[in-house]
Amino acid sequence: MRRLQDRLFTIVISSWGIIVAIVVTLIGVNALNNIRVYNRDIQAVHDELKKNVGEARNALVKDHNTAIGEKFKELEKELLAENKKELAGFRQDMNKDKSDGFAYTLGYVADIRFPVERLNLQYVLH
Repeated sequence: MRRLQDRLFTIVISSWGIIVAIVVTLIGVNALNNIRVYNRDIQAVHDELKKNVGEARNALVKDHNTAIGEKFKELEKELLAENKKELAGFRQDMNKDKSDGFAYTLGYVADIRFPVERLNLQYVLH
């Protein structure tokens, strides 16, 4: 009878050992799957956050550029309105200076050519 009890006790202990090993294995597999799912969820949140931040940044940059462009146009209109007469005077002076400069340059080029031709004639004559 003692031997039967020892065998029964051994079978029960072995069964409990197998059950504990199965439970520990299932807990380990479940933990690994949870870690993978957790990492995948973190990556998805990271990607979504990055996308949302990029969209918000692009919208802010677009709004900022539009606002700056409008302010620049307003400032340009104000400056042109305030300095319209002076600007017209500067343009007139520049056009006048262009023609004077062109005439001066032509005169200078003509002065350079005449002495060179005289030098060539002098060498030819000698």
